[in-house]
Amino acid sequence: TGLTTVLMKMDLDGNVIWVRTGGGEGKDFAFGITYDEQENIYISGSCEKEATYNGSMINAGGFLIKYDREGDLIWAKNKFRYFPQYPQNPQYPYTECIPNNLAFSNGNLLVNGGIINDTISIDSITLITSPGYIASFVASFDSAGNIEWIRHAAGPKGTFGNQFAVDSAGNIFISGYFNNSGIFGNDTLIDVNNQDCFLAKYAINGQLIWVKQLNSCDFANGRGTKADGYGGVYLSTNNGSSWTA
Repeated sequence: TGLTTVLMKMDLDGNVIWVRTGGGEGKDFAFGITYDEQENIYISGSCEKEATYNGSMINAGGFLIKYDREGDLIWAKNKFRYFPQYPQNPQYPYTECIPNNLAFSNGNLLVNGGIINDTISIDSITLITSPGYIASFVASFDSAGNIEWIRHAAGPKGTFGNQFAVDSAGNIFISGYFNNSGIFGNDTLIDVNNQDCFLAKYAINGQLIWVKQLNSCDFANGRGTKADGYGGVYLSTNNGSSWTA
């Protein structure tokens, strides 16, 4: 037997209203969670082997699942193909594209996570990433779980997005780190101190608007970001000195 994913709804006093579980014979993990305007719930995760959610079977790899507000399953789909990242042991997280974080904005389900593979497939789209060690991605799905677009940031020694946020206009902000250099579309960031923090802004259609680095005096890692309702964005990080324009 393996690990099982659990989705639980509680009231504001901590009383359990309902619980939903799912999984298979292997290990199963849940990562991100969000909800839409109709209070439908979306979770992301990965499974080592075939897994079943309320009678719906999905293959090994990364998945997206949608429930209604009462916890009834709407759909469960494998969207991120299986990949044994660490063949020694353990092989977790069992997918080449790790769907760590979710957000729902303007009718789109947004997924942010990490990539480990030179060529990756998310749903029906295949990308050649050549990330070296690890890359960052953001992907947009419609409410039925169909892929709309993918954007990724890479580098010869790795680029990783830790967290993202969406503002009221649908712009997407991703914070994270890159090692030595980070390639964001036509923009390349360089850091002579091995690792620096970045903050990238994408439009609602996935177009890169800008990317900036912290210019840290030492190792820096963007840990969190949050957009407010007044055109501002906040970044938390673990080191650094100044921004560059």
